[in-house]
Amino acid sequence: MVNSQQSTVNSQQSTVNSQQSTVNSQQSTVNSQQSTVNSQQSTVNSQQSTFDILTNTKCQIIKTNQLFGCMETV
Repeated sequence: MVNSQQSTVNSQQSTVNSQQSTVNSQQSTVNSQQSTVNSQQSTVNSQQSTFDILTNTKCQIIKTNQLFGCMETV
């Protein structure tokens, strides 16, 4: 009887260990995906910064052209 119960406990412990291993694997996958998301967000932020710089540069060029345009008409 004791041996049978011990065998059941061992089997259940094995199942728990297997489930824990699965959880650990899934957590590792989640961590990897989060890392990918973080990397993509960093890329988006960098692209947004570049876009902002280019937009600002374009505005400055337009203002400069308008300034010289006014000077030429005078």
